[in-house]
Amino acid sequence: MDITLKPKYDNDVNDLVYSASSEAVFSLPKNELVRLESGRDGLTISVDTGIVWVTQEGDLVDHVLTPGQVMSVSQRGTVILQSMKEAVTRVSFSKN
Repeated sequence: MDITLKPKYDNDVNDLVYSASSEAVFSLPKNELVRLESGRDGLTISVDTGIVWVTQEGDLVDHVLTPGQVMSVSQRGTVILQSMKEAVTRVSFSKN
């Protein structure tokens, strides 16, 4: 999956566009990869079920999220999610 979440006024990438406070919900089978492009206002990633590995451009530390955990991505760049087992993950854009 290749999704770009960004503010309407950010014209760097012209893929799927979400406006402020929008949310995408992904039901991911085991080992599914999702590539996201974070715009200047960042993303919030949360896990409802399953386990999700998250790595982001410019961050030397990878993250593993379990149900109920939330991660904020506050910088521009590529973010990769991978489900370690079947998972439901929410990604939202919030204008700062």
